[in-house]
Amino acid sequence: MDAPFNDSNEVYKELFNLSLDLLCVASVDGYFKIVNPAFENTLGWTREELVTKPFLDYVHPYDKASTMEEIAKLAHGIAAVHFENRYLCKDGSFKWLSWSSSPSKGGLLYATAHDITQQKELIEHLQNQTKLLEGNSERIRELEAEITRLRPPHGKSMDDR
Repeated sequence: MDAPFNDSNEVYKELFNLSLDLLCVASVDGYFKIVNPAFENTLGWTREELVTKPFLDYVHPYDKASTMEEIAKLAHGIAAVHFENRYLCKDGSFKWLSWSSSPSKGGLLYATAHDITQQKELIEHLQNQTKLLEGNSERIRELEAEITRLRPPHGKSMDDR
């Protein structure tokens, strides 16, 4: 092996601590066991706050049922890939997280999450702009139809009507 991997525990600790993505070990009992610094950087909660309260306390109310369904699947050995939910930040806002999680024996869950809030906001903005454009297109068709209806027949002026 290469020299950096001779002391693999240190390499794994550094990977865990320096990752920009949220990394954690959680349990099907609903608690984080270990969270990396990216949790604090992303959500604002301290590690101590995150591991002492059930993680569902941080999940948006609309996402709790789907999150519990995913935990149930994980408890039955089914990995979660690209599961999305919203997490409460310490400042009261919510962040969208995309999770991948693998269950292990003993009810532990090894998970990684990525903050997708900006992507979700961009998608919402694009959807709103699309609706606006569709509304404008419909209005343009209505105006064209009105102009056609009001247009005098070929060769006649408006005064000849």
